[in-house]
Amino acid sequence: MLSPQEFADLTFVLTVKLVVLSLLTALQMAVSQRAAAGKLSEISGLLVRPSVFLLTLLGGLILALWMTGQSVGRSLAMVALAVPLILPLVLLRGLALGRLDMARTIASAQLEMIVRLGLSLLFWALGWGLVGLGLALALALLLAWVPLRGQSLGQAQGLWHPLILAASSFAALQLAHVLMLDGDILLGRWVLAGNSAGQLAALGLIQRVQFFACFGLATILIPMILQRRAAGLSLIKPISLIAMLFASTALPLLAWAWAKPTSLLTLMVGSAYAGAEPALGLAVASASLLTFTYLALTALLAIEVRTGLWIALAIAGLQIAGQGLFATDLISWLSWKLICQTALALGIAGLSWRVFTQHPL
Repeated sequence: MLSPQEFADLTFVLTVKLVVLSLLTALQMAVSQRAAAGKLSEISGLLVRPSVFLLTLLGGLILALWMTGQSVGRSLAMVALAVPLILPLVLLRGLALGRLDMARTIASAQLEMIVRLGLSLLFWALGWGLVGLGLALALALLLAWVPLRGQSLGQAQGLWHPLILAASSFAALQLAHVLMLDGDILLGRWVLAGNSAGQLAALGLIQRVQFFACFGLATILIPMILQRRAAGLSLIKPISLIAMLFASTALPLLAWAWAKPTSLLTLMVGSAYAGAEPALGLAVASASLLTFTYLALTALLAIEVRTGLWIALAIAGLQIAGQGLFATDLISWLSWKLICQTALALGIAGLSWRVFTQHPL
């Protein structure tokens, strides 16, 4: 079992990895959007030179992290080894999603999850510590690329410029998401006293599980909406389906967190984090609202409505600033987060209702 300090260190490593992946996910969504709209079918020209460049650039970074002699630095070095293949991974996943090739997409995601979990348990049992966990994360990212290979690809010229433009909106969404979901965990590592940082990291893990349980819904929203829009069909049906799937995940977890917090906390992170129990309901409620907002903003971006992005970025900044300036313990930290997420969810819900009821196509 990880101690609160080890959990805080692991969460820091995971957060850095997720920040990088979240920003690259913007590019994945842009590829998916263009592929679904029939504007992109060949991306092989994008898969070689960026990887070579990143591999060269990361050589010095990996060496520097390893030379720190710290377990956190060495764990980050292991994750950095996988970065050269993360770019092809997100591009190929975007292409598969845009084509609604769910077999490849699901195989890639499941392989990554199974390898990450299995190797993490094995390396930890072998006593490799955070370095082993970092290596497990890296190997999972490498192997997740395998099911996506073999797609019909040819030469592609001049695609970087339009893709970067298309990805800019999704990058803003990822930035807001990272700040709201992970930013306060990074800040809490330096601000919160005692075991509170470790407890926040444990609650942050539960929030991540909530979010990523529904992340797949966001990835299929874009091609579903664009394909139905191109066919002249109403968008209400796919949006309603995604909403029901989200509710079927969020509502039972909310009820569990408020009714039986001890059992949920013990199952997810162990009894060593019982001190975080009073804040569990706040964390789960915040993550549920954040996930709803992310899904709604993704649907709006699919039809190129960007108004909600500015609202999300403003609330993200307000959340981080308020926590850093005024929060003094775990309860006040997560209470402020819940207030910000509630305000954002209400605003985005109102915007989505107006857009999709007045302009159903």
